[in-house]
Parts: sequence; structure tokens; C-alpha cells
Amino acid sequence: MKKRTRKALCLSLDNLARQICKLESNFTCARCGMSGDGNMIQWAHIEGRRKKGGMIRWSQNNCLPLCAGELSNHCHYWFDNNKIASSEWLRKRYPDKYNWLHEPINGKPRSEQLFVEGLHELIELETELKEHLKTLK
Repeated sequence: MKKRTRKALCLSLDNLARQICKLESNFTCARCGMSGDGNMIQWAHIEGRRKKGGMIRWSQNNCLPLCAGELSNHCHYWFDNNKIASSEWLRKRYPDKYNWLHEPINGKPRSEQLFVEGLHELIELETELKEHLKTLK
């Protein structure tokens, strides 16, 4: 059996987390309430997925379904480009997500931690996300 690469696992985890985020919201934007197809509603990260390491990238506590595209209010663009307003909106609308991201771990908020997981941990997460996705379909 061919050994899976970290990159391949990350792509698989991205796809699973994206599907879960959209399905859990019933393809509805968390900010404006617009419903759309799989392309109109995007998997948005509260803490940028490229900025931080670790499994925070795939946590449902770090994502929102937000609309994007020419027929939408462009909530994804607003969220990414209005950090003060979007942070305040998130704190009020999704206090559990906000608090989880700002929960102190070793004296620093979770969102500022840098975790590096091994391939085994990523494979375990992939299995968990696949099982969760099955329950949503």
C-alpha cells in the first residue's frame, strides 16, 4: 500500500470539512441567510487556514458558510476584509466559536498556537470527518 503524503491528506481533509460546513448550514450563508448551491456558499475560515498550522484548519469551530459570487452579498469578502467588524459580529452571533478560538492554551489563545500533527493524527481526523459526513447525508 502506497504511503499517503501530508499534502494528499490535507486536500482530503479540506474537502471533507468543506462538505460538512456546507451541509450543516443547509447551504445557507451564516451572515445574510442567503441560500445557494455549492458554489454560492463557500467554506470560510475565521482564522486563515494558511496562517496557522495544526488541525484548527479543519475544525467546525473555525469555519463559517459564507456567500460569495455575483448574485450574493459577498459576505465572505466582507468577513475577510473587515476584521474588526467581523470579529465583533462573530463574538455576538457565534459566541461558542469565538470563545473556542480565544480559549487560552499554555497562556496563549488557541488561535495563536502553532500545532504540528503527525500523519497518524491526520488520518484519524480524516476517519472522524468521513463518519460525521455520513451522518449528514
